[in-house]
Amino acid sequence: MALDVLKDIKAAEQKADGIIKNAQSENKDILKNAQLEAQEQYENILKEAKKKAEDIINVAVMSGEKESVPILEAGNKEKEAILNAPKDKFDDAVKIVIERIVKINGNS
Repeated sequence: MALDVLKDIKAAEQKADGIIKNAQSENKDILKNAQLEAQEQYENILKEAKKKAEDIINVAVMSGEKESVPILEAGNKEKEAILNAPKDKFDDAVKIVIERIVKINGNS
């Protein structure tokens, strides 16, 4: 009878060891899966953040381009007006600039 009890105790200990090993194995699997899922979520969040940043940059660039169009057009009109100015007005402007330089520097 005592021998049977010892055998039962030994069997119970072996069963407990098996349960512990299974629990440790499951623990490792759970941790591994959690780490993989965390890494996947991190990468997804990073991709979303990069996409949002690119979208914000694209919107800003498009807005800047829209705002620059009238400024560039005005500059081109002014450039054309200067390039197409009559020769006599150009000559007058040159004379005015020369007179101012001479007045500033004296009798040069």
